[in-house]
Amino acid sequence: MSAPGVDNTDRVSTLYRKFGGVIYSRARRLLKDDALAEDATQEVFVRVHRHIESAPDDAAALAWIYRISTNYCLNMLRDRARGAQPTGPDEMPEV
Repeated sequence: MSAPGVDNTDRVSTLYRKFGGVIYSRARRLLKDDALAEDATQEVFVRVHRHIESAPDDAAALAWIYRISTNYCLNMLRDRARGAQPTGPDEMPEV
């Protein structure tokens, strides 16, 4: 058996090479921002690495990662909408 984590890291690297562009495109489509999409793609693959033991085989891996990506981006959008703060003087509350 190889060193702990080596095979998993190789698998995540392979999945990233295969599907990184697709996941970035999905994040970009949902977030409408290149920098946020890059950050989201990175975080998605960190999560993939964290849960690689429960990952499906390669045939179903894209659907699994795509779902992680969609959920992560939708959560980002929801959190951003909840945390929206007034930005201009017209939006400031009366004191």
